[in-house]
Amino acid sequence: MIKIISKKQNKKKKRWVTSCVLAALLALTPCVFAAPAENSGSTATQTETSQTQTNSTENQNTAAQDAQQNQGTSDQQNKDTDVDTTQYYEIQSAVDNHKVLDISAGSVASGANLQIYSANNTEAQRFRFVKNSDGTYSIYTAVACRVLDVAGGNAKDSTNVWQYDPNCTVAQRWRITNNDDGTVTLVPAVAKASALDVAGGSSQNGTNVQIYKNNGTKAQKWILTSKGQIPNFRASEVMLCPSYTDNTVMDVSGGSSQNGANIQSYQFNETGAQKFNIKQNDDGSYSIINSINKKAIDVCGGSTQSGANVWLYAPNDTDAQKWIITQNGDEFSFKNRGSGLMLDVAGGSSASGANVQVYNQNGTAAQSWRTAFKDRTVTDSDNLGDSFTAMIKNVNGKVVAVSNGNAAIWVPNYTQTRAWTFVRNIDHSYTLSPLSNPDCALDIAGGADADGTNVQIYTKNRSAAQKFVIKKQGDGTYTLMPENSSTRVLDVYGNSSEENTNLDLYTANGTDAQLFKIEKVDAGKFKWTERKLVVDIAESQLGTHEGANNYTKYGVWYAGLVNNKSFEHGPWCAMFVSWCGAQAGVPSSVYYYHAYTPTGVQWYQNHNAWQWKDQYVPRAGDLVYYDWQYDGLVDHVGLVVNYQNGRITTVEGNYKDQVKSRYINARASSIFGYGVPKY
Repeated sequence: MIKIISKKQNKKKKRWVTSCVLAALLALTPCVFAAPAENSGSTATQTETSQTQTNSTENQNTAAQDAQQNQGTSDQQNKDTDVDTTQYYEIQSAVDNHKVLDISAGSVASGANLQIYSANNTEAQRFRFVKNSDGTYSIYTAVACRVLDVAGGNAKDSTNVWQYDPNCTVAQRWRITNNDDGTVTLVPAVAKASALDVAGGSSQNGTNVQIYKNNGTKAQKWILTSKGQIPNFRASEVMLCPSYTDNTVMDVSGGSSQNGANIQSYQFNETGAQKFNIKQNDDGSYSIINSINKKAIDVCGGSTQSGANVWLYAPNDTDAQKWIITQNGDEFSFKNRGSGLMLDVAGGSSASGANVQVYNQNGTAAQSWRTAFKDRTVTDSDNLGDSFTAMIKNVNGKVVAVSNGNAAIWVPNYTQTRAWTFVRNIDHSYTLSPLSNPDCALDIAGGADADGTNVQIYTKNRSAAQKFVIKKQGDGTYTLMPENSSTRVLDVYGNSSEENTNLDLYTANGTDAQLFKIEKVDAGKFKWTERKLVVDIAESQLGTHEGANNYTKYGVWYAGLVNNKSFEHGPWCAMFVSWCGAQAGVPSSVYYYHAYTPTGVQWYQNHNAWQWKDQYVPRAGDLVYYDWQYDGLVDHVGLVVNYQNGRITTVEGNYKDQVKSRYINARASSIFGYGVPKY
């Protein structure tokens, strides 16, 4: 009996719902090639006969030697055994049971050497057997889908064995014979009295493997250990998604069908440019074929350079279009057969339009891909578009904004904290990222599914707590339900309309607190943070002069705010900076609206938003308060618009009866200190 050690199959259920694993979705049919047709077998026999005759001439065999060899062949045929062609095998040497057959350096090259090496469970040490019509086997390497080959078809002792492109010659055929001790001998069809042999019987790593006259020693005995069933990765109309995103997939740029069209990672849109057929080649490698134009993913110019571009090209059966697929859980890697380089998203970018290339293997997520099929499980979220920027406005008129790491409602303005990028995921849900921080996403704290759970901003992690099913209600509003819940939606806490009220998760109840309008806007309008917006508004007022009796629009605004017309003609430096904050939409709970400078200082100090000048580097958007009389009483206030080399540039109202800029030392004796709003 052949000594085969079986590996238990992992039958754990794959957990990625939206992307069925190829090997699990498709029938795991054996990766076995059909036996050659009769005429092919005849051709191979003629080749074998011709080569045998050549070897006979070269070795000057006598008739007696031929007879002895034929007798040896008869004995071997009696001992021939079958191998399960649906399995991968590790081929262990009897010289040392820790050493196995290995392709040197894990090379994919035709001509890469065969050696023995310490078992390490890599593809370089896995082999599959394909049975030929004459009863021999071709032994394919998992690392390159090439076959074990006797170099040059030479039958002499010590002839090297390597991996080589399949060519159907007798140099690539082997008989497997059983030994009494449970091991097997691998007999080359090119030299039937020889065997696969560890040179010198050495057990050292890197020892060469050759053919040598059959002598029954441990150097010629092998144990086949099963390493699991050979998966079948064939598929139709599949999308390939970088492992670290849920909304970009491999894509033919512009949907082009032209040779040379670039391959990129692009926002999921379900077009034919993003659907591929994975086709198995005769050598066991795979080609990735666009399902619409039938052209192949190809390494530009057949390059073997790391960083070489990948493009679309007409199928040509070259190694530039052949890929060795490896599965790890529900993810896959694609190694180019021509170079050994991995299919890779340049820079590990998650941006739509990121280039796809081949790159040195590095184990990063940029070289790992997931699959999504046309019949995958998807949510019932409404389709609002693939990717867009929008404000999320509660029916109370306030918009959802970033506030100290949480999501809260605020008055609308064109600061980036109040705008969101919506990106549609492969399962039709949406991920929402604040325009002010695209590396983060709207998130349900802790992934909890309980009433009152906080809604926050958190680093993107592709979890269900960051994916939202958006459903339209009858009045043009929407509810947003996270995928980690089937009963709860985003909710304004207590149905409040107060600024800075947090969002939470709450059981869907149809109240106004849970209804939002999604208003698409031009992302280009959101050019500033609140700090920058306040500064820009202030600078836009430079040169504005007061009217008669201190009359200004800033005083008129404040008078209306406090319902006291006397402020229309009052000193207006504090009313000016307050007006700038109000115009920017910064709430008074963050940016104090005031007309009297001492009350402004007191407010910022009481709200832990004050800095003394001696040890503080001011920032644009801070308020600078002055004590011009050096008596401890604040007289004036302005806005910091820049800091450089120890000096500040300011914009100040009521400075020489107008809005005027100043450039002074940040620690000048006239400066009392700085109000620092918590934007």
